[in-house]
Amino acid sequence: MRPVSAGRLRRAAHVARRRPWPRWRLARLILQLQERGLISVQDPIAKHLPAWPRATAESVTIHQLLSHTAGIPSYTDDAVLMAHRTVEISLDELCATFQDKPLEFEPGTGWSYSNSGYVILGRIIEAVSGETYEQYLRAHILDPAGMSDTGRDRPGRVRPLRGRLRTGP
Repeated sequence: MRPVSAGRLRRAAHVARRRPWPRWRLARLILQLQERGLISVQDPIAKHLPAWPRATAESVTIHQLLSHTAGIPSYTDDAVLMAHRTVEISLDELCATFQDKPLEFEPGTGWSYSNSGYVILGRIIEAVSGETYEQYLRAHILDPAGMSDTGRDRPGRVRPLRGRLRTGP
């Protein structure tokens, strides 16, 4: 593939905006941490996030977060939060919207897709590695793969070659 210049249109695969917490990357990083012996997917949240509300932190494991069997309510089900989703909030503010809510079911007894689980996994990566999620992701996945133009998309952050996907002619 030819090098891309700022004036040349990029292919759709190269300009797609990514979600803040790409799921496969989080799972890969968690498994890398396990391979290094720093965590186990059987660890409860409390082992790595001691300040997380105890009822949830002691009963939910990393594996349950990865497999959507933790019962953690998804922040995307919060109508008020989603009505203001274009307003940037901190991770602490985001966590505050769901961390004290009751579990939807006893961990391990049901299945429900939860974006909140991925936020918690990102927090665990940060706690264990001592780096931000983005720094750890860059060092352990993106840079080794030569993905220098890939990263988290944030409001107000200009990425020079970012474009928009077109649908239709």
